[in-house]
Amino acid sequence: MLQHPVNCFSVGPGRANKTARERRAEESAAESVERGGDAPGAFGSGGPAQEDGNVLKRFAMIFVLAIMAGFGPAPRFAAAKAQKPKTDEAKNQCVECHKNDKVKKTEYVSHSFADWAQSPHGKSGVTCEACHGGQPTETDPSKAHQGVLRSTKSDSPVYYKNLPETCGKCHTDEKAAFIQSRHYQRLERTGKGPTCTTCHGVMKGTILTSKDLDQTCNLCHNKPAGAQDTLLLMSQSKELLEIADETVASLKAQGKPVGNLEKELAAGHESLNKAEHEWHTFDLKRVKRLAQEVFVHSREVRNRAKSMEKDKAQ
Repeated sequence: MLQHPVNCFSVGPGRANKTARERRAEESAAESVERGGDAPGAFGSGGPAQEDGNVLKRFAMIFVLAIMAGFGPAPRFAAAKAQKPKTDEAKNQCVECHKNDKVKKTEYVSHSFADWAQSPHGKSGVTCEACHGGQPTETDPSKAHQGVLRSTKSDSPVYYKNLPETCGKCHTDEKAAFIQSRHYQRLERTGKGPTCTTCHGVMKGTILTSKDLDQTCNLCHNKPAGAQDTLLLMSQSKELLEIADETVASLKAQGKPVGNLEKELAAGHESLNKAEHEWHTFDLKRVKRLAQEVFVHSREVRNRAKSMEKDKAQ
């Protein structure tokens, strides 16, 4: 772990020499930290009894809103590598049949297929059977739907309580983090906790923006969980790390020695990867602390690289 202070977010005296991109990254991250302070734990600071009563009352709203809201995709940390579909999409009878106008005679089927087609899953060739099961090479509907169960059936792979396992077949890092969270513990204990579609929707598979997060978290939490500020800080820390990468690469391209800067950048990327992997634990204090380390470390490396560049130019 990088040994750097985590409270140095003010813009330094070198502001005038910084690019607009650098100033934007620093100011946004500083604003995020000042506005949010330390992020509370996964279930905020409200008492357990108060949390439980409100969570159970509000949770029924989440699935409807997740479907209706159509949250737009946003830039984020590295996406999980989806497994290849079992069949070529061009020969996949699920796709061929469900995109047919004769099948799309109900609004629900049409809406679901359209959402899938424009989703990261659809664009990556992850087809129906990857989540729903079935026989994608069969042209006869009764044979094609063998093994496909309604999402209301508890043994269906898309039953809400089973989604972490189903989604986790591809999204392994996210699943490993999520099963450590209080969200998952509540889901397992009561059957009423948040699951994958609570935040990501059903067919669209979208990623919430930092702007959307507090609105979503507040459906269950009595007080803001600080997720918006934490994700914003991660985004700005990643941008500043990229700026540091570019600055050191430029120095090296000019044939100038970079000392230990590359090793320090590697350490920064390691901390960023930890923060990204641990996001789905929803331990916001830890994730935010890691993001702060990345921010401070990246700024320090960038400033040292710029100073070395000036020294060689003189």
